[in-house]
Amino acid sequence: MLAGLPLLGLGQSTWTGSLSTDWNTAGNWSAGVPSGVDAIIDTITPNICAITATLSAAPQDVRIGTGGTGTVDHISGNAFTGNGNWLFLGYSGGNATYNLCDTTTTGGTFTGFGKGSGSFYAGGTSGHNGELHAGLDPGTISTLNINSSGTFAAGALYFSGNGPAGTSIFNLDNGTVTSSGDCWFGGSDWGPGTAGFLNMSGGTLSGNIVVFSRGVNNTTSITGTGNITGGTLNALQWLTLGFCGTSASVGTVTNTGGTINVNTSGGGNMEMTTYDTAGGLFVQNSGALNLCNGAYLAFGNGGNNAGTATLIQNGGTVTFYSDNGATVGGAGYLDFGRGTDTGTYTYNLNGGILTGGQQLFWHLQFQRRHAQADRFDHDLHAGIDRCLCHERRRHH
Repeated sequence: MLAGLPLLGLGQSTWTGSLSTDWNTAGNWSAGVPSGVDAIIDTITPNICAITATLSAAPQDVRIGTGGTGTVDHISGNAFTGNGNWLFLGYSGGNATYNLCDTTTTGGTFTGFGKGSGSFYAGGTSGHNGELHAGLDPGTISTLNINSSGTFAAGALYFSGNGPAGTSIFNLDNGTVTSSGDCWFGGSDWGPGTAGFLNMSGGTLSGNIVVFSRGVNNTTSITGTGNITGGTLNALQWLTLGFCGTSASVGTVTNTGGTINVNTSGGGNMEMTTYDTAGGLFVQNSGALNLCNGAYLAFGNGGNNAGTATLIQNGGTVTFYSDNGATVGGAGYLDFGRGTDTGTYTYNLNGGILTGGQQLFWHLQFQRRHAQADRFDHDLHAGIDRCLCHERRRHH
């Protein structure tokens, strides 16, 4: 166990499932329905824990798969932690699953379950100031499945997948998922990470800063992978692929039919890797990538990066907006390295349409006049005729 793993609260009630599957039945818990104490769910026998009505009492933390195998089937009603408390989904080598779905039916593309109506609030139903931590240490396997007409809200979402063989997976088919803070897929908040995954076919996922592969130093080796076939991903400020680490730290996103909005709240941009030799790969097959409120798309972004970052556009649209997605143009631009960046940065425009304002290629032209001409001449491949600069009203 990692030294930084969370300690249990002063009180706890452990799921036994002795009488039924119902969370709200006192006899299914070692010390009654959790109220102001931690809810520990570490077994699926004799009965899996199920929620079909709003919790009758507020637990402190909810901890699932804390060394054993724990599952919650949340079909309907509201569930929550206490004010400021967290949902822990797997640690100490456990196997943890939270199904915010109708597990009595099938249907979801990635979850495999039908559409439920439940909602979960980390930190309570009003403040949502708690956090989700999924996959905290070696060998832990954590899965969050959401196919619901309801909401999943938290102050931060960390799909870490830490340690050797650790895996953290988020499958979203329907529902509204919000984080007022960061949202990481592959992170090292609790120690050396390995893998975090997002599979999304529908619904909406919003986070202030959304990161795929979020290391903490130049020795980190962690991957974050997004497979988006539908729905809407909102990075309210920053969208980052490959923050820092070794060359094995790669953030990868493949968009085949979804909508990805960057910087809808202002103050952010899109980074295709930032520090060390970390890398990023974004593949746009169809759907839309929208950079809003003057956001730029940076490869390297001045972090002394020596990695590899590639954006492959096979179809769909990549559009720069001066506002929150209504007016095409503005100050957004493409940036292939700055400062002491020495990485390999590529934008392959094989299909679809890349659209921006007057400054879309301004920074590249500036680089041509200085020491970075090769990044414009060699890294933006054939396909410039599919770029539209709306403020100039002409083709490039």
